[in-house]
Amino acid sequence: MKTQIDIITGFLDSGKTTYINGLIKESKYLKEKIVIIQCENGEIEIDKHDSNIYVTKCSNEESINDKLLMEVIKNQSPDRIIIEYNGTWNIQLLLDSLDYSILRKHCLLDKIIHVIDVNTFEIFINNMGAMFTQQISQSDTIVLNKTDKFSHEKLEGIKKSLKTLNKSAKIFKCVKTKESNNKLVCESFNRLTDFPKTKFDKLFLAFTMFIIGYVVFSLIKGEVLDLSNLDLSRYQAFSTVFISILMQAFPFILIGVFISAIFQVLVPEELIFKVFPKNPFLAFFVSIIAGVFFPICDCAIIPIAGKLVKKGVPIYCAVTFLLAAPIVDPVVIASTLYAFPGNPRIAIYRVIIGITVAVSVGIITLIFGQRDNVLLDKINNKWCGCEACNVKNIKNKSVFNKIYLIFNHAGSEFLMVGRFLIVGAFLSVLAQTYLPHGILERISSEGLGSIMIMMGAAFFLSICSTSDAFIARSFTNHFPMSSVMGFMVMGAMIDIKNVFLLLGTFKKRFVIELLITILALSFSIITIFTLLLF
Repeated sequence: MKTQIDIITGFLDSGKTTYINGLIKESKYLKEKIVIIQCENGEIEIDKHDSNIYVTKCSNEESINDKLLMEVIKNQSPDRIIIEYNGTWNIQLLLDSLDYSILRKHCLLDKIIHVIDVNTFEIFINNMGAMFTQQISQSDTIVLNKTDKFSHEKLEGIKKSLKTLNKSAKIFKCVKTKESNNKLVCESFNRLTDFPKTKFDKLFLAFTMFIIGYVVFSLIKGEVLDLSNLDLSRYQAFSTVFISILMQAFPFILIGVFISAIFQVLVPEELIFKVFPKNPFLAFFVSIIAGVFFPICDCAIIPIAGKLVKKGVPIYCAVTFLLAAPIVDPVVIASTLYAFPGNPRIAIYRVIIGITVAVSVGIITLIFGQRDNVLLDKINNKWCGCEACNVKNIKNKSVFNKIYLIFNHAGSEFLMVGRFLIVGAFLSVLAQTYLPHGILERISSEGLGSIMIMMGAAFFLSICSTSDAFIARSFTNHFPMSSVMGFMVMGAMIDIKNVFLLLGTFKKRFVIELLITILALSFSIITIFTLLLF
């Protein structure tokens, strides 16, 4: 069995040793042979209450490396190594050492815990800069120590600051009491009151309550209320179409988020970078088909495109990959085939038109694109907030932790895209059911105008590309196929949600130019294909 490694970080006098003394007395650790590597000397000593606990010292940053860890593993054969890491040292050096293949054969990084003395938090975060924030951003768990004299409001302020540095870390607040024999007593500081935390969350919460009321009304209307004199034909049509869209779309969303999560957790980003050859023409071709082999979710595809540019991949290749990936995603193709049974041409046309738009935008970016750096100084690659998007050094995690991260990421993405599907399906079916048919006929007869309207609807509804085909199909009774195709192509490539993601990775001017280019080319190419195909 591989040796588990825990890293406990924090500045001197933050309470790391006290925390470790409490840790090794927990039932999980009592049966283990533990080696503790101390990288600094505090006032409190390690409590060697058991003969299975060994302590070794490490005096400088360079000496704690793969050689030292292999020596400990060979000589002591421990079940677990706990590293009490110096708060002023660069933790990335230690993580790089753990990344060596020889160490990965013998050990696994279990968790990184950062201990903070809340009394000195503001001083350190304002004056220590990256030295302080780096260890926080790498941690799985953050322990707020000496919280007994701090008000709840002050602790909430500290938690808010920590969440900006590390969205996924679990936060605990701890105090040391005589009743606990000077052991840290900790409780979770991850409250459910974090939701709703944005205006969109509040709106979605209100919308959810409305949907619950709608479902309850549907169940009791025949049993409790006498509605025989009311014309409920539109209501029944709305219910039938709305529920059928959700029932057909949710399985594809579920499949899509799990495939995306598996790739996000198990496939390292470096492999994606290596796929793109240095030859610009070959890289351009690879950018078109890469989405078939890397079906990655929206919350990751844009930061990865930004990192591709940072790694030296031409911007036009990154843009082509960004736009083509959602179109050639196998799950998206399968959902389109299922949404339009007996008419595979729709899925084929969607892929052809989508690739044409992606390639065209890539060529325009090559010819007229900005020659200077289009990336922000600090790329936001942690938009979705799930643990898989925030946890670093995933390959050093155990199999159990990787499975946990897969489900965590899939759950986070399912909730994110699911809400857009529910809102989008509700609004689209509501419009089709309750708007007077004369208005719909007038809009659909506009020709090119109806294409623009459907493209605009796709942009603002922000429905996931794995499920938008089902909503698009519901429009086929009122809109020509060219407009429906505009909805499916535009929505898969760019929507209002993705614009915010782009603004967290690329400079504003580039995002605006890209958005205008996508809109113009999508409309032009769909119009041309309309004349040829529909």
